Amino acid sequence: MAHAPRIEQISIAKAFLNRPPFIHVMHGMLDGRSLPVHRHNFSEIVFVLGGECVHIENNTSYQVRPGDVLTILGAASHGFTNTRKFEICNVAFQPRVLAAYAAMLSCLPGYQALFQPPPRTSRRPSPREPFHLPPDELGPILKLLHNMEQEWLGKRPGYEALITGSFLQLIVALSRAGSGWGRRQEVGQNPCVATTIQFLEQHYAGPITLTALARNAHTSVTSLLRTFKQATDMTPIDYLIHLRLRKACELMANPSLPIKEITFKVGFSDSNYFARQFRKVMGMSASEFRHGQGRKAYRREKLVASASGQSGRRRVSRQLRVLAPA
Repeated sequence: MAHAPRIEQISIAKAFLNRPPFIHVMHGMLDGRSLPVHRHNFSEIVFVLGGECVHIENNTSYQVRPGDVLTILGAASHGFTNTRKFEICNVAFQPRVLAAYAAMLSCLPGYQALFQPPPRTSRRPSPREPFHLPPDELGPILKLLHNMEQEWLGKRPGYEALITGSFLQLIVALSRAGSGWGRRQEVGQNPCVATTIQFLEQHYAGPITLTALARNAHTSVTSLLRTFKQATDMTPIDYLIHLRLRKACELMANPSLPIKEITFKVGFSDSNYFARQFRKVMGMSASEFRHGQGRKAYRREKLVASASGQSGRRRVSRQLRVLAPA
């Protein structure tokens, strides 16, 4: 793997991106050096393979780590600082490549969040949350990148078509994996939803009504229901129920706490209602969860899932996934 200085790679990318397939894959490393904030007329997908650094994008900075994927779109300004053995694989491409397939790609979960610039009036959360791929999803993508690079180096007949096809496969894979990340960005950009989620997280154990949530978010009940559903695929009350059930699962790790006591600790006022909701979501009773495999799976997978909008990428049951926080 070549460790060419990142600043030289920008010039290399510009040279190659002016002719088909308008896509170029390259590797690089920065160690103790910074790449000043800059702009260019092509887009990039940066896969962080190792080391660490601070990424600066549009006047916002955040730490990145191996497995993070950065999408630099068009004329966005960005740079790297505080680098330490910072190793990347960079896919540079002309925006026209995606534009040619926009009708097919725009319906993919995560595509808009990853590959379409936000409206000028929108504000991203600060600091921005990086998009992160777990090792089991990063591995196949790195293999795809390797194949693209080999096609470029070999330049056998048809290599342009193969690189373009692999690039589209890459975009689809990232868009599918990025659906939950994109939803969390939407939540962060919507003050009404973010305020409501924060309120629920802080006051889940107490009595909560839609009227109180709307008043806290300075909006109407109708508007709250609409925007919350759009951002999370759940109503505020559904979110609250899942949040309380998640908290109950966490408390069940303490064997000295009776389930009935846990019921009231997390905000349920009726133990029968708690039991029905627990079985409905989990597919088992609270007692079975406490003494069976459910609690082990909960602990093992960290239940990465949809109560906060994160994609349920890990292969655990839907009943478990729906409870997990980001």
